[in-house]
Amino acid sequence: SREEMQSLLSMLRSYTEPLGASRADDSVTNLMTKLSLDDRRGVNTPDTSHLMLSSIRTSDITLISHEHGRQRREERDILKRDLQEAVKYGRRERANPGRDGSIRWRFTHQGIIYITDETMKHEITSWRMKEAEELLDVDSKAEFGSHTVIVVDHSGSMRKNDVPGYDSRTAAVYDCLARDFVAPQLAASAAVQNKPSHVVTLIEMSDESRVVFQHHPFNLALKRKLQDMASTRAFSHGNYLPALDAVLDLLVHDAASRGKQLFLLFLSDGAPS
Repeated sequence: SREEMQSLLSMLRSYTEPLGASRADDSVTNLMTKLSLDDRRGVNTPDTSHLMLSSIRTSDITLISHEHGRQRREERDILKRDLQEAVKYGRRERANPGRDGSIRWRFTHQGIIYITDETMKHEITSWRMKEAEELLDVDSKAEFGSHTVIVVDHSGSMRKNDVPGYDSRTAAVYDCLARDFVAPQLAASAAVQNKPSHVVTLIEMSDESRVVFQHHPFNLALKRKLQDMASTRAFSHGNYLPALDAVLDLLVHDAASRGKQLFLLFLSDGAPS
């Protein structure tokens, strides 16, 4: 597409700048002319990124790292070189957009998934596809269980006190979670109580997402934590995409487990900000 072409041409220009402005512009202009001619002739050029990057050393592929991306790489034993190879040699496709609708790219190469921004330089996140296979091997010995991820809207509108009996919508949500979600399961079955195979994760959704607690077992302490959250103050906007990204990061391991049930409770009072 035209957007893909422009992104790739921009990336190529940055990589050829060390050659000198004139030679860099010549490289880009020649490639743009070729692609434009192919487009008019109805010629499909699917391997444009490889055409652009084939003459660039892998170590010269730009990778601008950020805290979230570095943390995910460390957790998953992924090297910077792995991501550079993914950009140079991997299959590229459009990923889910950023929270502001910005373009993101997904590269797949040798079992690694790498997500970048529109320029293909800024690292968003990454994970290994083979983690799923490893989890399947372990799963035959693992205890069956569940992981429930709860996302609660903490935008400013949740401060409204239009729910009878509660000071705010936030207070109503957390009291209902404690009474109607946790308490009945504790009362109905001892099988889920304090079992590491049955856990709950809570995410706050505001301008950014925040993991309040992770993999908490079902017990009275969980009920009390949810009740304590009723007094927290909501503010600003409720951005859905950062929260959904956080959910994906949390559940990517569990998704491959045949014995684990996954649940997502997404609680909000309005449309995405």
